[in-house]
Amino acid sequence: MLEPRYTDDFDYDNIKPLSCFCKGMCPDHEKSGTCETKPGGKCFASADLEEAEDGKPITVFSYGCLPPNEMAVFQCRAAQIEGRSNNKSIKCCDTFDFCNKHLLAVLDPTPTAKHEIPINRIMFTSITVSLVLFIIGIVISYLKFKKISSQMKIGKKLETSDLMDLDYFSNSITDNEIYEKESVIGSCPSIPDSAIMAINERTIGRDISLDLRVEKGKYADIWQGKWKGDRVTVKIYKKLAETHWLRDIEIFQMSLMRHDNIVGYIAADIQEKGEMYLITQFHPNGSLRNFLHDHTVTPSEAMEMIKGLASGLTHLHTEIIGSNYKACITHNNINSKNIQVGAGKKCSFDDFSKAATYSSSTPPRGLIKPKHVYNLDMRYLAPEFLTHSYNPKTVESYIQGDIYSFSLIIWEILSRCVLDPNDLAPSYQIPYARELENAELDLRKKNIVEIVVTRNIRPHLREEWKKDTLLGQVVRIVEECWTGNARARLSCLRIKKSIFKIQEDAKGGAKEG
Repeated sequence: MLEPRYTDDFDYDNIKPLSCFCKGMCPDHEKSGTCETKPGGKCFASADLEEAEDGKPITVFSYGCLPPNEMAVFQCRAAQIEGRSNNKSIKCCDTFDFCNKHLLAVLDPTPTAKHEIPINRIMFTSITVSLVLFIIGIVISYLKFKKISSQMKIGKKLETSDLMDLDYFSNSITDNEIYEKESVIGSCPSIPDSAIMAINERTIGRDISLDLRVEKGKYADIWQGKWKGDRVTVKIYKKLAETHWLRDIEIFQMSLMRHDNIVGYIAADIQEKGEMYLITQFHPNGSLRNFLHDHTVTPSEAMEMIKGLASGLTHLHTEIIGSNYKACITHNNINSKNIQVGAGKKCSFDDFSKAATYSSSTPPRGLIKPKHVYNLDMRYLAPEFLTHSYNPKTVESYIQGDIYSFSLIIWEILSRCVLDPNDLAPSYQIPYARELENAELDLRKKNIVEIVVTRNIRPHLREEWKKDTLLGQVVRIVEECWTGNARARLSCLRIKKSIFKIQEDAKGGAKEG
């Protein structure tokens, strides 16, 4: 079958930004007001069923903006997902400014008690419904016949042509048909977002074979799979984790997110049974935690792994202003399970479901973050997050929290570093395992707060690390990054430059020797 061609000849410059009414989802944590989305974005109104303090369910209404990407399409059609819970409803519009102010998102009502209905009313209703269904059946049959006839004509045209004419393609598919397609394929700069949805009527998930489940998590399971002969990683989110899946997609699809030390995004998809797929680049060594559990590293390998992660975190934290804009992104969930190890022990950040973004110039301005941004592994939470003493309205708080979590990642890598090949390899330990004595059974918040905040204890730094030429300097970086004073922590750029300098000095000393 011949493939259609696409060109990005749509004039996006003439589309004006859309202003929306916002409430509960406003920039800079305003209670209500106005937000502005980029051209092509949508306004939304949503209703969420939440549990009040007294345990009774309450409906919370929110209004705001959605960005002009596939994430907005997913959210606006999310109510159609089979098996979706009835605790959330969302409606979208883009017809005029503040159009969402008049939208009303309504949750599915619970069944009401049955009442006795007169027999004559039942008969009248039955006859009316039967007639309506009969008319609908005739109309559907006619439309199907007309569609089949049209497709037969199209097939004859394709047989006599080597390439599909672009004008014909543009006239044979409408905007509504484009957004009704099930497939969502990874970002391609040469194809407009709207056309991406029409590339293939089959979902990408149907083309993937799942080979091995490598990890089972609270919100998602991670599988190794194959897509078109290539190995990929497939994260399958559970139905209750829809917001995590949407946030992960939104961050991955942001401009300038491609980096050697950030997991490569391929695609996202919704299966017929409501399973939510996120397909990313395959990393043969799995998560950093699993890798360190089974392998040791040399000092030079440890330096390369730390340098790569510092480069990736610097890229995330940097706001890039220019023709291709990138917001400042804080990860907020850095732990050794959310770092993947590829070939050559190259490490990459993964899982951006808790990420926050900050924009100083491009709408939507200000700090945008999920409702709950805490690290899912309490071992990696900074002291100020454990005690809720941080400022939730400033992006610096989340940047400093990332730096603390990253210092524990550096410690984990050092803990499996072998200085002398003749020495016995140290066993792998999760941060604070020694301090908690039994990390898996005694990982309660009150115990973590007692150790990290009250007693100001940090994981043990071995004397041989401090005496080593390379690792001794890294130890000093770690101590500056996990200090209880958040403002005194190093920036990721400073960490990156320091690691580069340590390596350069080591190379210079080796040449002199």
